[in-house]
Amino acid sequence: MVEKVYLLVHIEEKNNEIDLKMKEISRYLNNNGFKCTSTYWRCPWCFIDIENMEFKPGRPGVGYGKVFGEHAITFKEFKTIFDIYKKYHNKSLFDFSK
Repeated sequence: MVEKVYLLVHIEEKNNEIDLKMKEISRYLNNNGFKCTSTYWRCPWCFIDIENMEFKPGRPGVGYGKVFGEHAITFKEFKTIFDIYKKYHNKSLFDFSK
């Protein structure tokens, strides 16, 4: 189990759209260097470990780590967080240069 993960959730009114949206999320994560460690996509959420660049699709009753803020976030919110993370990744603590 990892120390901290983001719990990204996608809620759709139509159950048959869950797979399409989660595939979009999976593509985004893969295109940004994340590795998926599972293929189970029947739930509208996934766990994302930014530090290790990994993600796992959700499974009912299964947790993969302590969730940041103890609350789920949306795909849009995760992209904002990840953009900030990328901006400062591998910089010293007080380096705000572009």
